[in-house]
Amino acid sequence: MTPEQYKEIRGSLGTQAEVAAMLETARETIARRETGKDRITKEAALALFGLSKLSKNQRTSVFVATLQKNQGGFKQRKKRVKP
Repeated sequence: MTPEQYKEIRGSLGTQAEVAAMLETARETIARRETGKDRITKEAALALFGLSKLSKNQRTSVFVATLQKNQGGFKQRKKRVKP
């Protein structure tokens, strides 16, 4: 899957933040995949494709359940600083 294809599918599903929440990843990861800075793994492509096959109501349920599971959102990961 190309970054352009990934972005097109993601765009049909919602914002970067919404899709990142449903996939339980960071919004920045979605952005890097869309710009080609991160490789789109087969698992990432299949996960996005799977979301695209769900109805809007099903995606909303996934989104809400994920937010509840994570108590309202995701914490930003701290970047590791090399000593």
